[in-house]
Amino acid sequence: MDDDAIPELHAVPVTTRSFQPLQQSRGPVHPVAPVIVAWGTAHALAALLTALHLWRFYTRAAEALGRAPTDAEKLAFAHAFARDPVGLLTGHLSLAYASALVALVAGIRSPEHLEGALRAEAPPGWTAWGVVASLGAVGLGLMLTALSLAAGVHGLCAPWSISDVVCHASLDVRVSAMVLVGVATPVAEELLVRGLVLTRLTQRWGPRVAAVLAAALSAFAAMALFDHAFAFVPALYFGAVSLRTGTVRTAALAHVVFNVTGMVLPALLPASATQSPMGAVVPGVAGLVLLVASLGALTRAPRVES
Repeated sequence: MDDDAIPELHAVPVTTRSFQPLQQSRGPVHPVAPVIVAWGTAHALAALLTALHLWRFYTRAAEALGRAPTDAEKLAFAHAFARDPVGLLTGHLSLAYASALVALVAGIRSPEHLEGALRAEAPPGWTAWGVVASLGAVGLGLMLTALSLAAGVHGLCAPWSISDVVCHASLDVRVSAMVLVGVATPVAEELLVRGLVLTRLTQRWGPRVAAVLAAALSAFAAMALFDHAFAFVPALYFGAVSLRTGTVRTAALAHVVFNVTGMVLPALLPASATQSPMGAVVPGVAGLVLLVASLGALTRAPRVES
């Protein structure tokens, strides 16, 4: 055989998908409205369970006092509710189950495979960037706590604050809160909101609009159950992390770290931070530096075209 007849083979570079940010899709997009409606319905049921359990506290108070409880007494019962295992179960666990169930059902019905629909795939090196995002979450938590203290909004152990269960609760409630509030709820929320919903919204309206809408959805959930006024800001951060890294894993890890940090923060901050507004300056500045550094690093996350 003539050597000239053999075609020359050229080396084809092999690339591995790394961090590919989500972009708006020009093709058909799987509808997301039914997912939001289903999750909203499940969330309403979880809120109803929480309200019913709190009503039991007030009923018991009225029976014990022989009269309707005052506002101060209601506040004390709110503290007790936040430290009650049943309150944790009816609130956080039901919301986590609702989020995870809706995400799984919607993901299975998606034309993509489940892991792709939820963007739960693991690009190479995601753990390193997850750590970077988690450091930013710690900084964000320090900043928000410092701002709330400086503004006199509430103390670190205010009712409905996730740190309250660490400040006053018994060991079994602390462990339950760490598992439910620190791990189960944020992971379930990220799979649904930043995994499936944010993906569909991005494909329809682009990443900027999608990030704001998804953050508003998370803020509504947090504020409806636990009156967390700062929920929108961290939700926006988790959305940016997920969009930038192309996977929900980094956002889930950052969300877990953010919640756990919020629960143990009272033990980490110096006493001066809770005694005067100026005492919150140092943790606030430290948090800002940490957040800016993490965001700067995330903007340099590698993008390798498939």
